[in-house]
Amino acid sequence: MATSSLFLSVAEKLVRHPKRIVFPEGTNAQVVRAAARYAHLRLGPVVLLGKPELIKRQAKIQKVDLDRVMVLDPVEGQDRQMFKDHLRSEPGGAKLKLSAIDDYISDPIVYGTLMLRFGQVDGLVAGVGAYSGSVLRPLIRMIPRLPHISRISSATILECPDKALGDGGLLVAAHQQAVVVAVFLHSVAVAVVEMWALSPHSMQ
Repeated sequence: MATSSLFLSVAEKLVRHPKRIVFPEGTNAQVVRAAARYAHLRLGPVVLLGKPELIKRQAKIQKVDLDRVMVLDPVEGQDRQMFKDHLRSEPGGAKLKLSAIDDYISDPIVYGTLMLRFGQVDGLVAGVGAYSGSVLRPLIRMIPRLPHISRISSATILECPDKALGDGGLLVAAHQQAVVVAVFLHSVAVAVVEMWALSPHSMQ
């Protein structure tokens, strides 16, 4: 299937069944462009995590519109208490100091994972700047596996000028400077993003 046909097919499905996506790396230039594009195409609600002033400054630099994007600071998130109570209720959680939990959920990737855990979003897209371990550890710890899922795997995608190299459970297509990625998590396709003008980077 041609790349353009693949993207149109996936985008059409998302238009019919939009997915709420959280981008924890909200101050990253590439992520800001991707999130704005996702929202502009009306593929689903978008949440960017990070300091609002930094995200807005980045959006201004990138010349993108965030009118359809929700910007949320994990440090000031209204659901912090619910997330803290959840972590305290987990095995061994009662032994954790409140200050340690506060610091933990202030991490945008952890906060985004908790949003996914509580059904506030359908998917999380991260790994443009973060190491794979920092992305996967909270997901493996906090997202319950379905009964029939016995193995969890990850993949790394490297974008090159003329092609994308990848492995694992990701659907990848490269076209000039655009990469269309369909990430399958929790048995459903939870995030499809057209990443415009990506420099060679890894993306989990």
